[in-house]
Amino acid sequence: SIPPFVANNPPSKSSLFDLFPFLEASQLLEIARHELRPADLYKLDSRFRDRADINRPDDSKGKSSAKDYPSLHSFLTPLFTYFRVLSAFATSSGDAEATRVIADGSAHYYEHLVDLHQRYEWLAVVKYHLQYHLIRRRDMVNGDYSGWGRTDGDLMNRFLYSRVRIHPNSGSKCDSPSPKSKSSKPLGEQPCFNFNKGECTTVPCPEGRAHKCRLCGRDHTEKKCK
Repeated sequence: SIPPFVANNPPSKSSLFDLFPFLEASQLLEIARHELRPADLYKLDSRFRDRADINRPDDSKGKSSAKDYPSLHSFLTPLFTYFRVLSAFATSSGDAEATRVIADGSAHYYEHLVDLHQRYEWLAVVKYHLQYHLIRRRDMVNGDYSGWGRTDGDLMNRFLYSRVRIHPNSGSKCDSPSPKSKSSKPLGEQPCFNFNKGECTTVPCPEGRAHKCRLCGRDHTEKKCK
């Protein structure tokens, strides 16, 4: 049987203001109330926040856009802080299940974003997130935090499928198809990458791809290919 969890240090009684002294009180309240605008996520990281403000014209100071996230790193850093605050807020309520759901969902979403970054143009991925976060924000207002663990096929179809990243000098078996393979093979005939990793079990596939091995084309995952 699984042993009981043992910790040498007692649970912290610190407030969010004590745990995150580098954030403004208004930012913590926006996260706790699920009112933080998705486009303002960069403000949770002072390094990228200050750099973005310097590069922004005077007449657009305070206005956020997808261009405030020039790289995956500039995006994941404040997102990690966002989920830390959200998890700490759930922990302070004593709701262990909500804390677990947020931890699981954030881990899944990190992996999802890294996968999207490898397959699609970065600006398109950011636009996908901005809409995805708006939906999650509404869910969280109603007490539902499970959405972070789900992909959104409709949003992917809207923002990503037409923005496939082209990798120069890529081989025939890389994750992203070459321009030639994109034009010659319809999306419905392309193997689902998440299915091959054992993560996509929904039928039909929410990404509109085929649930088949990307190595041999049969109806099993890549791990089972012999």
